[in-house]
Amino acid sequence: MSEVEKALVAGILIGEGSPTCRGRYRGGKIIGSFPVVTIGMCDKKAVEKVAHIFDTKVTQSKAIHCKPTPQNPKGTLSITATSGKPAQAIMKNLEPYIKETDLHAKWLRTLEKCPTKPRPKKCRAYRTRKRIKAQKK
Repeated sequence: MSEVEKALVAGILIGEGSPTCRGRYRGGKIIGSFPVVTIGMCDKKAVEKVAHIFDTKVTQSKAIHCKPTPQNPKGTLSITATSGKPAQAIMKNLEPYIKETDLHAKWLRTLEKCPTKPRPKKCRAYRTRKRIKAQKK
């Protein structure tokens, strides 16, 4: 990421970024968590630039959140997000630009309550089914 791209992303994140913690569930129980950085704006082109740098996709909200314009006649919100280790790498890269901002404080709080853990191994029943299928072949 170039210095110009870092400054662009940092500026958009400071204004529109939202760091959060999402849980990973199995059978209704939380089995882990991961940090997420989301950006949602009415300006689709700005979100597309950030998505290109994040190497993520842009999605449109179904609800109307924005005032309809010629560029956005439906008034939908454009959203992009990155999570887990890529989100941590991006935020670490942007740290010199975002230090001492509310965004940085929120990110640090997110990391405290959302420690990344390695994904759990597949459950025993899954491994057993896989072994049985292999034996049938």
